[in-house]
Amino acid sequence: MTYQLKVIKDYPIGFWTLDETSGATAADISGCGNNGTYVGSPAANILPLVSGGQSGTKITNTAYVTLPVTKDYYGATVGAGFGTKYTSDNDFTLEVWINSSIDSSAETPIFADDTNDIGLFWDKGYITFKISSTEYLTSPVIYSKKVLHLAAKYTGESITLYVDGVSVAYKALNNFKFTNTTLSLQLGPNTTSGDEFTVDAPAVYRYALSDKTIINHYINGNITSPESIRFFVSK
Repeated sequence: MTYQLKVIKDYPIGFWTLDETSGATAADISGCGNNGTYVGSPAANILPLVSGGQSGTKITNTAYVTLPVTKDYYGATVGAGFGTKYTSDNDFTLEVWINSSIDSSAETPIFADDTNDIGLFWDKGYITFKISSTEYLTSPVIYSKKVLHLAAKYTGESITLYVDGVSVAYKALNNFKFTNTTLSLQLGPNTTSGDEFTVDAPAVYRYALSDKTIINHYINGNITSPESIRFFVSK
């Protein structure tokens, strides 16, 4: 089973392969119609980060991708349906593959709403999952310039961060409520010229993926050929 089919069978509300070779639209293949937009023409002529993919997408300080989730499972425009003050009870999971070359000490949004401090960030050699400026999880990146599979899960009662299929940080929540009224996810941009990261196959689920599903996604999408390892280390 291809990685794309594996993800589709787990019913994401947004899934972007980022395999376009032209145009400004990042197609959502989940069937929900949450298409994104390429801003600043991110480079896509590089190797994919997931098995079966066609290309990775390079994020810089001027090239990034907006991925608003504004439609539900029926394609109706109803807002994000998660991660806002109106939907604090709704579980969700964010998932993405990255290969980073970020040296800046500034926090960089990987797959996040930077304005509202929600999502996955790179912060001084750490991966951070935030649901607000005060509620977050962090985990150090032990090996730099390595392809990483990231997943972040919110249940209303807890948050969990996964790296390469493994739970690396967990926090129980006590009556947490989002305060933002909207949610606008993006891949990047970086804050500093010269910093970059390659990204692939971001997905959003309107429920909490199980530990088993997350590790299966990592195993199914992982590229382990020597050619791939040499390519990504040399970036």
